[in-house]
Amino acid sequence: MKLLGPPALWRGESRNQYDALLLGMAISVGARDIVDWISVNDVTYHVWDGRRLQAIKAALILARQIEVIEGLLKSTYDLAGPERSPIYYISGVKDDARRWATDSEFGSEIDDRLAARGHDSASILARAYSLCATELQALDKAIADRELRRMASLREIYRRDEFLARRLEQASQEIIDGEFSEAAE
Repeated sequence: MKLLGPPALWRGESRNQYDALLLGMAISVGARDIVDWISVNDVTYHVWDGRRLQAIKAALILARQIEVIEGLLKSTYDLAGPERSPIYYISGVKDDARRWATDSEFGSEIDDRLAARGHDSASILARAYSLCATELQALDKAIADRELRRMASLREIYRRDEFLARRLEQASQEIIDGEFSEAAE
């Protein structure tokens, strides 16, 4: 893999995970020589980049949901509540909104509290989406662009080795489909 050079990874991305994806693709398509490996690397990078953008999209929506939760907790703040104080309003709300995103049990409590005040999860998601709709559209365009690049790479590979290209197309599509089905669950 050293002949391929280092992949263009962003800070926080795992070289080991990239290499595992590359190796898995190479094994699944039966890469035989350096030209096959270069083809596999090219398609693997397009898949990696698409997955990266999907992760960014999910993180963006979650960040906006946290903002919405924080705002709703402030707007539904009950000074007469058992553990509520002005200090909570200033800093506790932000902490609770962040905790909502990471602690499912606590998140359910917040969801129930907000639902009792007329803010169900669908309305929270809709507000979050509206806050980042422009960014989401740009990400969707970038994801579609990555898919076009993957398909263009596959067309070039078809010119050299139709059998390899078919296997690469199938393997990369299975990874993409698997990623989307995992996100939907």
